[in-house]
Amino acid sequence: MKKALGLLMGIILLSWLASSQTVINNPSKPLSKKAGRILELEELLRITDESEEFFFKRPFNLSLDQNGFIYFQDRDFFLKFSPEGEYVGNLHYKGQGPGEVQILSYNIQGETINVWDNRSRKIVFYDLDGQFMREFKPEQHFGMRMVGHYRDSLIFSSYDMPNPDQRKGMIEINHNLLLVSKESGAAKKIRAFPVPWFLKPSSGVSYAPFLVLPNRDGSILFINDSPEYRIKVMDTSTGEILRILQRKYKRLRAPKPPPRPGDARPERKYLYDIRNMIWNEGQIWIMTSTEDEDKGVLFDVFSLGGEYLDSFYIPKEASFMFVQVDILFARNQDEEGNYAVVKYKILNGPNIDSLLQAFSPNHY
Repeated sequence: MKKALGLLMGIILLSWLASSQTVINNPSKPLSKKAGRILELEELLRITDESEEFFFKRPFNLSLDQNGFIYFQDRDFFLKFSPEGEYVGNLHYKGQGPGEVQILSYNIQGETINVWDNRSRKIVFYDLDGQFMREFKPEQHFGMRMVGHYRDSLIFSSYDMPNPDQRKGMIEINHNLLLVSKESGAAKKIRAFPVPWFLKPSSGVSYAPFLVLPNRDGSILFINDSPEYRIKVMDTSTGEILRILQRKYKRLRAPKPPPRPGDARPERKYLYDIRNMIWNEGQIWIMTSTEDEDKGVLFDVFSLGGEYLDSFYIPKEASFMFVQVDILFARNQDEEGNYAVVKYKILNGPNIDSLLQAFSPNHY
């Protein structure tokens, strides 16, 4: 009884601290006693290109709609499958005419597929069957990339590239988050994040990531704009930084690049700590830079209040694509180089204590 009471008081204290402090510093080890395990995955279905209706080059960007249908991209394909893995069709209508796109990214919002054509610089809307609804060209900003949706707007990132005569050496460039109206195409800047770049007049390279993860409805954005283990939590409607999540992390040395004549770029000392961020129904999954030859890639799990709850390895042969609760999709490749998209059941995933869930603040 005393132990349970102590645990409860500790959770309440953690929640109070998370609510009253801007920065939440977590230790190097999570709360879970089973942290560091390898995920056990049970295969449920496998999608291959053996039917020859489409050909896999390297599948990526997988999503599910509200009915469980599966969507993902691969080169010139935007493929749809039934929940049972049966091929439905290719929704990539390539071209420059109405309803056609060239280089696309997408997200699914209810009954609508929002598509951004990065080459034609236009937004296209389809229904879930791939039927063209409408399209328009939004207000243009440099380097636009669609990262999500929020109410009647789409969320984009962009960045402010200086003029060629100003592109000399290490410069901080603002990476912007924009709300683009789905009706008018007008863009509203939410907030700017300075990111270091090394620039030449005709080229440049970033020295920090700019990863943006929306929650389910886009009302909260999780942003990694640092090479170190740091995540900013932002209110989409106001641009206010609500809190910053950190944990102690052993940084990994970056491999030394081969020498290049005339290359004046500063040497990177470390890999980026965070490789990707994933939303999983009330949890934030972090793909880290840590890899183990035998175990795979290390993932961390945070609560919405910022507590470091769990960590585990996903085997290398199951290259992560998507997760929803205890269902994981991965891209697998056999010895001959053939790809498959595989749906797994996670057998030993995060088991978040109900008390911790109840007392974690701000359940976005």
